[in-house]
Amino acid sequence: MSALAYPHGNSSSATSVSLALFVQERAVALIFGAYLCFVFIGSRPYQNLLVADSSGEVDVFRQLAVFSVCALAALVFLMERHRSRISILVLLYTLFFCAFLLMSSRWSQFPDYVIRRAGMVTLVSVSLCILIDYLYRVRLLLPTLAAVLGLVLLVDVLSMLLLYRISIDHDGRWKGIHIHKNVAGGIMAVSAITFAWLAFMCQRRHAITAALAAGVCVLFLVMTASKTSLALLVGCSALMILLLGLRALHALGGIKAMTIAVLAVVLVVATLDMPRVLLGLLKLTYGDVTLTGRIWIWDFVLSKHSEAFWLGHGYGSFWGMGADTPAIREDLPGIREFGQAHNGYLDLLVQTGVIGFLLFGIVLCGVVGLGIKRVVCDVANWKGVALCVNLILFVMLHNLLESTWLSVLSVEWTVFIIAALSLVLARPEVEANS
Repeated sequence: MSALAYPHGNSSSATSVSLALFVQERAVALIFGAYLCFVFIGSRPYQNLLVADSSGEVDVFRQLAVFSVCALAALVFLMERHRSRISILVLLYTLFFCAFLLMSSRWSQFPDYVIRRAGMVTLVSVSLCILIDYLYRVRLLLPTLAAVLGLVLLVDVLSMLLLYRISIDHDGRWKGIHIHKNVAGGIMAVSAITFAWLAFMCQRRHAITAALAAGVCVLFLVMTASKTSLALLVGCSALMILLLGLRALHALGGIKAMTIAVLAVVLVVATLDMPRVLLGLLKLTYGDVTLTGRIWIWDFVLSKHSEAFWLGHGYGSFWGMGADTPAIREDLPGIREFGQAHNGYLDLLVQTGVIGFLLFGIVLCGVVGLGIKRVVCDVANWKGVALCVNLILFVMLHNLLESTWLSVLSVEWTVFIIAALSLVLARPEVEANS
């Protein structure tokens, strides 16, 4: 791909190479988009089943999707490595954290599971970083994501119109083509955030289309009755309003420094207090203070964490191992049928211990801090940065009630990598008088 360097020769040679580059860029975007479609839809549309990892069974389509994106990333890396904008520090820290996940096989009771799953997370995450870096440089990352979300929304709409009976789950709630209403709710929330910001970023004709798509996504989100996604969309929207308030005050110049500091403190306190607020909102709306049994699962996971406090039980060796899964082995009713802790932070804590939790926390704090700084200070591209920050906040809040951190083919983890790396790759553009 870098072999297709822009020539210094005659115009016909330049035209042919430019055409080859155009085809190459679109081909990579198309394959990456196909992978995203697989992530958003999965290999089992309509089926209300646990994913293959829950029972330890092999899903050929999942493996094919993973190996395809890894092969594409390897090709892109070999041809474009000298143009990469990913810093050495980011790359080394990513590899160090992945190495820690793999090393957890040394103290895990089930090293085979750790090696297979940590290896898969490493391959997919690094491959996504390579492809995101390439597509960001050729300005095709956001168009590809928007096209995939639009396609999934269109298929969901057609499903509701043509296949209504199988688009409704056993509770009578809408789930579209997805395996569960909560999965559909998460996808609709991510889509609503993306299209809402695109409505502000695009020209008028495209802005109207994006605004309509965002409205349809919100409507479908309400129809799913996914308590998690509904509450968290409200929560991250409130945080974004506070963040945009910081930006507005910063635009005034150096005045009201104390007000800005106070608002920053309010933002931090609101973030820390968000779980309590969301629980109260869910209790007021649905009357379920146990969050569909999640509190019982959390108590069980915390008790298991104390058995391996510092290093954890090993990545990927706590859920989805058939009869060896702790909840199944101990025959705990009400917990054994779950394949996760329904809290990404607790799952990370019990599997990687305090050390792994802190290593991952450094990444989260760095990304969020960078995003807040860019939203407040970046003048030229602040809307694109705000979109990334909004998606990151949603994924972070989503993991308070679901487990998607380091989950290879989960929608939220994939969206997080796209948004976080976009922030890292973005070049801040600040006016001289800011």
